[in-house]
Amino acid sequence: MTVAAAIIAGNEARCIARCLESLAGAVDEIVLIDSSSDGTTAIAQQFPLVRIVRADWPGRFRPAAQSCPGAR
Repeated sequence: MTVAAAIIAGNEARCIARCLESLAGAVDEIVLIDSSSDGTTAIAQQFPLVRIVRADWPGRFRPAAQSCPGAR
């Protein structure tokens, strides 16, 4: 069984590394749905478990969550 975490981020460069580090060892994959322009993507790319999906922020959580691969 594979355990994955999905994170929706927008300009979270200040804290994304801490967030991703907290998931290390707890999940097999991290999917980052990202609409950032502040370096969040570059930081997340340093983590081997992270798969980045670029998405424009629709202004509401539900559409962003539905953009996650495998979302129902």
